[in-house]
Amino acid sequence: MTSKLKLIYKKPWFFTLSFVALAFTLYYFNYFFIGLVNKGGGYYSPFLDRYLNYPHWLQQILLKGASVLLHLFGIDNFVYHDSIKISRGVWVNVGYSCYGMGIITSFWAFVIAYPYKTVKKKLYFMLTGTLIIILTNVIRIASVGLIFSKFKTVRQHADLHHDLYNIFAYLVIILMIWSWLKENKKSNVHLGN
Repeated sequence: MTSKLKLIYKKPWFFTLSFVALAFTLYYFNYFFIGLVNKGGGYYSPFLDRYLNYPHWLQQILLKGASVLLHLFGIDNFVYHDSIKISRGVWVNVGYSCYGMGIITSFWAFVIAYPYKTVKKKLYFMLTGTLIIILTNVIRIASVGLIFSKFKTVRQHADLHHDLYNIFAYLVIILMIWSWLKENKKSNVHLGN
């Protein structure tokens, strides 16, 4: 990269523009891809559905992880398609909006757009951060199942957990990014003007 390009790359406006562009691109790519692997979609691809269906893989990780946590708390359950069936007629459905893909793509966009890290550090942070986000989502899904199985009156407020999870997940991301950026202060690297 030439020195002129390096200077532009380190400008705050370039970081902001890159972050917003990447966040939108990644976010809408996921929805486009979900349309390609959904049998009801007009552009369904059996190949992508069978071999590269990462939304389904993420869903299964969330469902099976939450199921294991529920078993650890003594709650009988089983995974059935896109849901966890819990005793006493409780079902926890994990649809596309539950996957946390919007949160993950926002996190990835920030890490990719940030100018002062090596590719190796970015990849490591993206992997660990993604795993932390998925783990918090597994805990959320298991918590919803646990609460709904114990307290019937809470079920009428079923959608509240999405908003609470988003707030919590973004706080976790902010804390992760804050600790990641602290490394720059240790090496006296700051965003240029």
